[in-house]
Amino acid sequence: MGGYKFLMRYYHVSDDIRLPASGISESDRPEDAAPFSIPSCSTRTTQRIKSKLFATMSTTHLKVAASVSIGVQLIPGGFIPLDEKIAALAQAGFEGIDVYMWDLIPYTEQSFNCKLSVRDVFDFNFTEGDWKLLFQAAERVHTLCTSHGLQVVSAVALFEAEGWPKGSEQATTARENLRQWSLLMKVMGTNMLVVAANASPSAQTNLDSVAEDLGELADILQSSGQRIAFEFVCWSTAAPTWSTAWEVVRKANRPNLGLCIDTFHIAAVEWADPTTASGQLEEPNVVANFSMSLKRLTEAVSPDKIFSVQLGDAYKLPSPAEPEKLKWPPRLYWAAAWRTKPSIGGGFLPVDQVTDAILKTGFVGPISIETFDGGKDGQTPPAGSAVEQAKLLSESWDKSVPARPEL
Repeated sequence: MGGYKFLMRYYHVSDDIRLPASGISESDRPEDAAPFSIPSCSTRTTQRIKSKLFATMSTTHLKVAASVSIGVQLIPGGFIPLDEKIAALAQAGFEGIDVYMWDLIPYTEQSFNCKLSVRDVFDFNFTEGDWKLLFQAAERVHTLCTSHGLQVVSAVALFEAEGWPKGSEQATTARENLRQWSLLMKVMGTNMLVVAANASPSAQTNLDSVAEDLGELADILQSSGQRIAFEFVCWSTAAPTWSTAWEVVRKANRPNLGLCIDTFHIAAVEWADPTTASGQLEEPNVVANFSMSLKRLTEAVSPDKIFSVQLGDAYKLPSPAEPEKLKWPPRLYWAAAWRTKPSIGGGFLPVDQVTDAILKTGFVGPISIETFDGGKDGQTPPAGSAVEQAKLLSESWDKSVPARPEL
């Protein structure tokens, strides 16, 4: 029995405490369960006490892997079919999977012997016919995951969605795409969509405007009981850090809008710099500032507004990135093929500190391991079969997340 369900069967939590979206229904609680209540206090303090209670008594983190963490799609020889990944992750002991569009596209093309109209690695503006095929493929993915005992935790990811001027063509397209993603999520059996912070140079940088736009996107999903996990990415235009993303989520103030926090993105922008020889930011007090930022994260972010956590480390680039020679921003170039498994992958980022800071918030929810591992040269796919790779991912997850006690 999962740790969270166990606790909910034996402890009542007072009604003024809002349970996480993954909480257990009243029918799961035994009639003779002794009630447990937390003394009256502020909502913020109550949330913190409740979350720390559960975090202390049990780790309640669903063991999840990103579908992209097996193989590397962008590197020749790195392709592994999605159905093989699903079977391998289940065999390795994972409980959930984040299904990435980068895996769903080839799975769809393979399943229906077709070619979808993908123009760019981040461009998912599909035709109506494409979406119909994607819906059918997503339904198959749901059936496949269910047969292997895997929960589809989230669909990943909608890009360049928020931060557009009202009424602009980009804003209209984002809303049209979001409605299609909503249908896709329904057939795939998940209620969470990861929206990656807009990285377009044309996107707005005013956080009030970004929050207003993102809130309207969340409203579109609200009636379907679906949520947005807003992921700040370290090359984003307006929200490259946890603090800017948190400000956007706070200002938007929607119940179905929260954060997706990635350990890589925090360390990559606040500690590291792929354009330097050391791989680290060459600024005064980097280490102290990084530690203070993590302390603020622990104290500031409401645990019930963290919808998902992603674990990832990275190799130092073999030579400093030269922005003028790159198609993408240096941190995106680095992220695309040098992200490895935390704890065992040979990365150099202080991601253990980041994970610790996140868990100290009292976060209860899914923790996913996400890698884009092209080796230290960024060109060598992970060795071994899907099953062998999944076992290493499982080992990495287990060493990165505090052990779950037997209850």
